[in-house]
Amino acid sequence: MKILCGTDIVLVKRVASNIAEREDKSLPAFVTKCYTPKEIEYCMTPSNSDKRAERFAARFAVKEAVSKALGTGIMTMGIGFTDIETVNDGLGAPSVVLYGEALKRFESLKGSSIAISMSHDGEYAIAYCTILTEGEDKKV
Repeated sequence: MKILCGTDIVLVKRVASNIAEREDKSLPAFVTKCYTPKEIEYCMTPSNSDKRAERFAARFAVKEAVSKALGTGIMTMGIGFTDIETVNDGLGAPSVVLYGEALKRFESLKGSSIAISMSHDGEYAIAYCTILTEGEDKKV
């Protein structure tokens, strides 16, 4: 077994400036390029409006953390932002769904499970990802 990990921290105000609604109420290109429809729906829910930027920032950090655990980073090996989706279970616990090239990379690593943790407070959002693989850990 081998454990792969990745982490990322995001300045919330950087994301806030990229998600600001336009006068015509259309979504900025940043949002549609970086987030899946489910993520957008969750973050844009009216009851979440006071935490909208924090929720988008935390999900952005998840995408970066997962891509680092996969050993690729975003926009490398064909892995895009929408190949990594954060979803919540009935109790609100986050998990990740992989699509496209991110899923292929996970499978090529013989990944058996993936776990994330994310948080936001004030100016920052942070995420951590661990991937458990069936591959052998190389001794250094």
